[in-house]
Amino acid sequence: MIKIEDNVSVVLLSIALVFNLMYAFMHIFDPFAVLFLEGISSSFNGEMTADLDAMVSNVGWFFMIFAIGILMTLIVPKEESAVFLRVLVVASFITSIRMIAYYMEGQLVDPAPMILSILGFIGFSVVLRRLGLNKGTTL
Repeated sequence: MIKIEDNVSVVLLSIALVFNLMYAFMHIFDPFAVLFLEGISSSFNGEMTADLDAMVSNVGWFFMIFAIGILMTLIVPKEESAVFLRVLVVASFITSIRMIAYYMEGQLVDPAPMILSILGFIGFSVVLRRLGLNKGTTL
C-alpha cells in the first residue's frame, strides 16, 4: 500500500522508479549496454572489455538499488524516507553537473542522459518540497 498521500509525488516517484528499473536492466545485460554505449558515447568503439562490462553492470546495480529505495519510499511513511529523498536530490544534482560537463567536453553525443538527469533532479526536488521534507520545514 502506498503511504504517501500526495498524488503528484506518487506519480513523480513512480516515473523515477520506472526509469531506474529501465536503466538498471539496460546496464546489467550486455547487449543492451553495448547499444546504450554506442548511442551516447563518441569514444566507444563497440568492443565490450571485461573492465568495461564490470563497470557498466555495476552502474546497473546502482540503478537497481535506487529503484528498490524509491519503491520503499512509496510504501513507508514520508517521515521515514526523508533522508533517502535528500540523498536522491544530492545524488541527482551531482549527476546532472557531471552530465553537463561530459556533454560540454564532447564525450556525450546524445543530450538525452543530460536532460534526463536534470529532469530527475527537478523531480526529486519537487517531491522533497511537496512532502514538506526539505530542511527548515516542520513535519
